[in-house]
Amino acid sequence: MNAVAHCDSLAARALNLPESPIRALLSSHVTPGTLDLGGGHPAPELFPRELLRDAAERLLSDGLNGALQYASTEGLPELRHYIRDRLERRGLTLNPDQILITQGSQHALSTVALVLGAPERLALLEQPGYPGAHQAFALSQCRLGVLQVTADGWDLDPMATTNPTLVYVIPHFQNPTGRRATSAQMKQLTGEASRRDCFVIEDDAYAELAFDQVLSRPLVADCPDRGILLGSFSKTLCPGLRLGFIAAPKALVSPLSRALQSTTLQPGTLAQ
Repeated sequence: MNAVAHCDSLAARALNLPESPIRALLSSHVTPGTLDLGGGHPAPELFPRELLRDAAERLLSDGLNGALQYASTEGLPELRHYIRDRLERRGLTLNPDQILITQGSQHALSTVALVLGAPERLALLEQPGYPGAHQAFALSQCRLGVLQVTADGWDLDPMATTNPTLVYVIPHFQNPTGRRATSAQMKQLTGEASRRDCFVIEDDAYAELAFDQVLSRPLVADCPDRGILLGSFSKTLCPGLRLGFIAAPKALVSPLSRALQSTTLQPGTLAQ
């Protein structure tokens, strides 16, 4: 099969899918002595190696504890309860059944985009913003629009004029600006989303990295029926475990679970 015929056999979404700039950043080679500000690599000396080693030894010493066995698509109940309790301390109240474990936050984002995205739907993405979001929503074949990030919050005019279905934001330590949205700015956004009846997707990957140790209230706590929170352990524990989660409204749990069944069957039991 020649190259032209091979390209003709691909689906349109595969032909138009942009390459990930994140992978380019993470795979680039840096001259020794250079401080790389391109990719979000955690400091490896901060990984809890001894604690992880001890935990793995305890799990693997008992062959009957299920750590190496198949598990549910939605994730282990103990981990889902732990995440629920953590979010509740920050002001977001939900049931453990509303939490689905994923293989990292990008997997969570692509699953939400798969379930809610469609060619006739418009997704507003922050600009400047996280490039992985553009790739995830491009695969869902959504129309993509811009939600401008400013020093005063977000420019919400596109929400009023374009009738979006989805809005994707990082309110806490926004990527790449590092901006922290105020409570007033977040209420403005969720209020506009409520008026437009659109889903708000909150990427919460960085929220627990505050030096002041103040736990921020999730933006989606103000729109529980239309708000979806994406979480990750990559920044607070280590990225190699590939653990993340989706906290979703009850109406979305079943379709999201079916999407996860079709793409991954389940997240890794041992890592959970």
